[in-house]
Amino acid sequence: IELNELTANLDELQQIYEKKQDLFPAVVELLKANDGILQSEFKHLFDEPFQNDVSNILYHLHKEGKLERIKEGRTDRRTEEAK
Repeated sequence: IELNELTANLDELQQIYEKKQDLFPAVVELLKANDGILQSEFKHLFDEPFQNDVSNILYHLHKEGKLERIKEGRTDRRTEEAK
């Protein structure tokens, strides 16, 4: 069944894969344009299949010191730290 599903959805999966390759620069550009946005709002700027990837990118940018994380309620406000 899994092979049949993969075969049937191959084109869609290929498109998602290709879009994910361009996700990092898109996240960085949108962060610059939306400095101080809440993470919960920011990830909704992206289609659903990419929202977890966006959260992971934000996490890694924070760990690398390129993004400041300010706790605000149940979410975080993200601001550009290192340019």
